[in-house]
Amino acid sequence: MLLYISLQSGLPLKVNTDDFSLELGKGVTGEEVDIRTLGQMKEVLLFDSVDEQRKLYYMYRDVHLMDDEAEIRQRGLRYDITIIPPGKIGKEYVKTAGHYHPYKPGTKLTYPEIYAVIAGEAHYLLQRKIGDSDEVDRVVVIKAKAGDQVYIPPGYGHITINPSEEILIMANWLAEGFKSDYDPIKRKKGGAFYEIEENNVAKWIPNPAYKGDLILEQGDGQFKFNFNKPLYKAIYEDEKLLDILVNPKEQ
Repeated sequence: MLLYISLQSGLPLKVNTDDFSLELGKGVTGEEVDIRTLGQMKEVLLFDSVDEQRKLYYMYRDVHLMDDEAEIRQRGLRYDITIIPPGKIGKEYVKTAGHYHPYKPGTKLTYPEIYAVIAGEAHYLLQRKIGDSDEVDRVVVIKAKAGDQVYIPPGYGHITINPSEEILIMANWLAEGFKSDYDPIKRKKGGAFYEIEENNVAKWIPNPAYKGDLILEQGDGQFKFNFNKPLYKAIYEDEKLLDILVNPKEQ
């Protein structure tokens, strides 16, 4: 079945829900899909599985109108689409591997990121890293539905969870060119909390690999991005709107 997401994404796009492929409309370009398998994720999962070839999520990077390419490159940005099918590994909801962003050279701030939920529901698990250690001092969950936009501030790593029975499609703007750091979360065997379903009820399980009595907070206005149009169209607004992605600011 084809899911038309042009209005929600701001680009002529369709998703084939049979194989989770993204179909690019007229004038749109992007990189080849990067598929994350269970075997590539096993270090960060709560439950073991022998199905290592299972495809967990699909990343379509640098999706944009060819007419916008010069502007996007000049501003040092990249726009991605990620598709996370519903499901669980054992009792744990399907999620992304999770990562941190590097520091912008010459600053003490890591690069931020902006997400928008196009279809389905997302739980964004954010955790603030303590210096160069793998420990964290704050963990926040932002529950987002279609139409919601989420800001990942400097200093936070993040994991995206699909807690529903529907396909999750999301978009994001970020600074191009830097390399995300997956190792700290991998060394901790996942984020500070796992989200599972037990007896038909969703619940959060703390990860004992993290030190301290961490509390899972509910996200507040600090983590909202209020652009009342499809996120892609932010490229057409005042440059300052997305400049925070390449020139991070203190919150």
